[in-house]
Amino acid sequence: MRQETVEDKIQRLHSKAKMLAEENLPDSAIIEALTKEGIDEHYAYTLLENVRNDQHDKKEFRKHLLMGSFVTIAGLLVNYLSYKFLERMGAGQFLLIWGVVVFGIVTILRGFILFRK
Repeated sequence: MRQETVEDKIQRLHSKAKMLAEENLPDSAIIEALTKEGIDEHYAYTLLENVRNDQHDKKEFRKHLLMGSFVTIAGLLVNYLSYKFLERMGAGQFLLIWGVVVFGIVTILRGFILFRK
């Protein structure tokens, strides 16, 4: 039988903390359950804080992805529609509003950075 390594134990404790947090248990109950696994109370708080940060980062990722996608698509649509309008009117110059599109792409990238963290 294979002995549990430190990395395996950390992963198991992290998974347990995540499962307990998803059950919406109070922090004190989660800490108590984790300390029964033989870890220090301060480490249990650290585990719980890491789980909460991961949950927050996933929510932020979704928010950044949706907002960035919306802004990028809206910016491209405004550019396209204004170009078509000016083309019909016979105007000689077209102003490309690229800042909105770049902002949307940067927002999407920020979301992926949060997700990979």
